[in-house]
Amino acid sequence: MEKQFQEGKRMRRMCHMGIVVMSLFMVFFLPISSFGKESCKKGNCKNGEGTMVFSDGSTYEGQWKGGKKHGHGTLIRPEGSKYMGEFKDNEPDGQGTWIFCDGGTYVGHWKKSEFDGQGIYTYANGSIYTGEFKCGAPTGNGTWTYPNTQNSAQK
Repeated sequence: MEKQFQEGKRMRRMCHMGIVVMSLFMVFFLPISSFGKESCKKGNCKNGEGTMVFSDGSTYEGQWKGGKKHGHGTLIRPEGSKYMGEFKDNEPDGQGTWIFCDGGTYVGHWKKSEFDGQGIYTYANGSIYTGEFKCGAPTGNGTWTYPNTQNSAQK
């Protein structure tokens, strides 16, 4: 009986060690092995028009310059958000529209991946801000419209 108990303890320890080893493998090896697995699926993803699928599951279809997103294109993220518009050096920059996975949208000017300039942000709850943005946020120089009311506030 004592021998069976000891054997059971040994088996549980080996099982736990196996789980630890597998966890370490997943934490350290899988991210390294999937790094840089982007691939150009269609066209010219260096200089021209092409479609690239990235290791995180994002897809970009559009113009490329020097291997970077540059010009007009569409970026679709794995969680369901989507950007359509202008890119510069891999970032949204210029006029564009982002449709967020929660249902919100931003239509307007971008600078280095941030809302910057005139735009319209429609929040998922139906609130709308129309006006100026700086560093990704409303400046207050604009108009708020709230859902289910006739009210709007101008700043």
